[in-house]
Amino acid sequence: MIVQEDIQAAANGDEEAFQTIVESYGPSLYRAVLGVLRDPEEAKDATQEALIKIYRSLPSFEGRGLKTWMTRIAVNHAIDMKRKKQREYLKWEKACNEPDDPQEAVDFGLIQTELQHRIRERVQDIPERYRGVMVGYYLEGKTYEEMAASLQVKPKSVEIKLYRARQWLRKHWDKEDFE
Repeated sequence: MIVQEDIQAAANGDEEAFQTIVESYGPSLYRAVLGVLRDPEEAKDATQEALIKIYRSLPSFEGRGLKTWMTRIAVNHAIDMKRKKQREYLKWEKACNEPDDPQEAVDFGLIQTELQHRIRERVQDIPERYRGVMVGYYLEGKTYEEMAASLQVKPKSVEIKLYRARQWLRKHWDKEDFE
């Protein structure tokens, strides 16, 4: 069990006292971080980084609820890591979808315009019950919420209808029609 003397000694830089704290609370910090990140290797790294933050922050610890305080630091660090990873993924995805070369950008825009034109030509083939959501979402760029408001239904209904429309397209249209 951790006593106040261990906490004070660790706050004053005693690494052995901090090691005692880590041995007591480390496994529960790891489990909390794993719950956020869902990846054992990332959770190990995040726990180690959080322990460094905790060690550096111990002098500012107010003396109440050490485990809760440590867990909050570890979980916040894990959330920050997860957000950073998501931002990096979005940057990567955007970079993959946007051509760097100006000529490629023009070509990409022409291809997109041509594809939209083909879809507009074939949109009359889509059954009436699906046509509105397909046009609204893909050609007009409306959100589920915008379409739900105009159709006076819940956004989930629009999502389901759009899912069924995609299923219909997969069944009735060949992919080659749009390449």
